[in-house]
Amino acid sequence: MPTWHELPGKERLAVIAFIKTFSKRWKEEKPEPPEVIGDAPKATPMLIARGKDLYQKVKCFQCHGESGKGDGESAPDLIDDLKFPIRPTDLIRGQLKGGSTARDIYRTMTLGLDGTPMPSFADALSDEERWAVSYYVLSLSAWRDPLTGQPLDVPAGARAALNSPETAAAWPESALDPARLEHAVRESRGKPRILYRGVRE
Repeated sequence: MPTWHELPGKERLAVIAFIKTFSKRWKEEKPEPPEVIGDAPKATPMLIARGKDLYQKVKCFQCHGESGKGDGESAPDLIDDLKFPIRPTDLIRGQLKGGSTARDIYRTMTLGLDGTPMPSFADALSDEERWAVSYYVLSLSAWRDPLTGQPLDVPAGARAALNSPETAAAWPESALDPARLEHAVRESRGKPRILYRGVRE
């Protein structure tokens, strides 16, 4: 491949013209605004039931399975963009590739997951419908042992504290201890979330 100095004058001028054209575009064109996720609607039994219906309607079960265990009829045949076999996420474990909150699931449903067969549903489902499916997916993993998928026997007080928006457990040391429920709620009230030691929102 010839160096810059070895190129004939005509080709050097063509390269310069090409660079000028693109530098002009970079200065003039504005980037598209980022996708902004609005506030999540309040989770209700009706919204989750709607999400369950939509899970069937848009055929999420074909990959993720009827109960969300990642055992749908298409699961054995899925491949990623590099043509390697890939398993769909077992939704009942609660450990999801794009994050495990309703907002994370909504974002995944809206944008899809690059490199995987998980598509975007932005054109197929409305915002409200994507939120509904997100809450339904979240409900599949609620109160289950992440290893076995079996329902957990959680005392009523612990369940209420875990559901409380005032209880934050962003890293292991702040995880809720059912034996110290009042202490956990009192300490978390009004504090910013800690994403990792020393890293705050």
